[in-house]
Amino acid sequence: MANINLEHTTTLSADETYNKIKGLIEENKDLQSIDKNYTYELNDANRSANAKGKGFEAQLSVTESGEGSKVEFSIKVGLMLRPFKGVIEEKLKSRLTKVLA
Repeated sequence: MANINLEHTTTLSADETYNKIKGLIEENKDLQSIDKNYTYELNDANRSANAKGKGFEAQLSVTESGEGSKVEFSIKVGLMLRPFKGVIEEKLKSRLTKVLA
C-alpha cells in the first residue's frame, strides 16, 4: 500500500474544523461513487475519524494548534488506486482548502 500523509492548518477552532470535515466525510459523493459500501467511524470526543473502502484505509484527526487547528490525514491506498495517488492527494488538498475557507 502507498501512503498519503497530509497536514492542513486553519484559523478555525478544532471543533469548527472537525464539524466541517465531518460533513465532508458523511456526504462525500466521490467516495460513494467509487465504493458504495465504504464505511467510516467518527469519534466526536477525540475529533477523529477512520474510513475504509475498496482499496483504501484512512485516518483523520483534528487538534488545537496555536490560535487555530490542524488537520492530519493518513491514507493508505492499495494497488488498484496507487496510480491515482497524486490525483487523490490533490483533490483532498483542494477539498480541505475549500471546506475550511
